[in-house]
Amino acid sequence: MFIILLIICALSGCANKASKVESASSNSESLPTTPIYYTSAYDEKELEELGITLNSTKIAPKTGKTEVRRIAEDLLRQTAIQPKGIYIEYGLITAPNVGLGALSIDAMEANPILKNKKSISEIPVWIITLKGLLPDDYKPDTRPGKQPLDISSTVIDAMTGKVLFGFGKGK
Repeated sequence: MFIILLIICALSGCANKASKVESASSNSESLPTTPIYYTSAYDEKELEELGITLNSTKIAPKTGKTEVRRIAEDLLRQTAIQPKGIYIEYGLITAPNVGLGALSIDAMEANPILKNKKSISEIPVWIITLKGLLPDDYKPDTRPGKQPLDISSTVIDAMTGKVLFGFGKGK
């Protein structure tokens, strides 16, 4: 029975969808694993509200999927809370609200294209997103001030592997 289901799954294309999900362990095998999805954690409207656009590209990244997964696992080890999922997406980012002054000198020097730009426009990046950082029963604080992030994203230069900037949102 299982073999028949597996064959049906392969023929229907669900095997391709399943291959886009992996898992990462934060510290050791005894800790819970976090699923890794190779898709966007945001829809276009959410990114637009953050002043960011991400377009697909055929430019091959110099920082590959394996290296980005390692970076994602490093980020996971640095978080105090186990997220519900990690999302990894590749594309060309435009973020006019993020000035180049916000980038580290290391990131600027590693990528000569960034040095010649006046803003973050059509830069090949990987976005690593930790989603579900707050408990399901979290009640937002009504006092003014910064709310904790439920979704935290780190933007990685796809040509150098250097962190460019981060963004996120609360619940």
